[in-house]
Amino acid sequence: MTVDMVDGRRGIAPKAPAPRIDRARRAFELSLSGQPYRKITEVMKAEGYKISTSAVSVLIREYAQQAVLPLAKEHVTREFERLLEQRVRLEKGLKAAWAIHDRRHVAYSASGGVIYDRTGNTIRDDGPSIQALAQVRGFEDLILKNAEAMAKLFGYNATVRTEVTVVTETDRAIADLVGELDARDARDTAPVGVEN
Repeated sequence: MTVDMVDGRRGIAPKAPAPRIDRARRAFELSLSGQPYRKITEVMKAEGYKISTSAVSVLIREYAQQAVLPLAKEHVTREFERLLEQRVRLEKGLKAAWAIHDRRHVAYSASGGVIYDRTGNTIRDDGPSIQALAQVRGFEDLILKNAEAMAKLFGYNATVRTEVTVVTETDRAIADLVGELDARDARDTAPVGVEN
């Protein structure tokens, strides 16, 4: 709705002041896009909010403390409890796999009878121990992944820095042009009677 101002100008009538929580929520939403406070203020003013740049940071902090941080803490707590329960199950599985590995397994014939050697001693079956070692390795891998997830949850994981070089068509064209100019300069400065 456009209105005539007292000084004769026409413009958009300012909205009635929005509740503080609405302004705070909108400022927070805009801040998630990485916009500077000045830009957030401009956008909110264009949307009809009456707001100053100094108020933006206050509103963002308030909204984060009132609405976002409690939810984040609740999420982190639930995830931490889930990871702890998972770790307990993994440790039990690891313990059981080691118990299977450490047992002495006896070999059985196809008919189900125990197999003895010539001296009358039972023959050891290493198959279950080997399978248990494979399970141990699997449990240890899962425990490591669990620990990595916990480290990530609490921000202890190391950041990985990656450098990316982008070569555009313009960069290639400039490189080709520089190469041609260098070749021409070399040809033009060559002594007389010498060809390149």
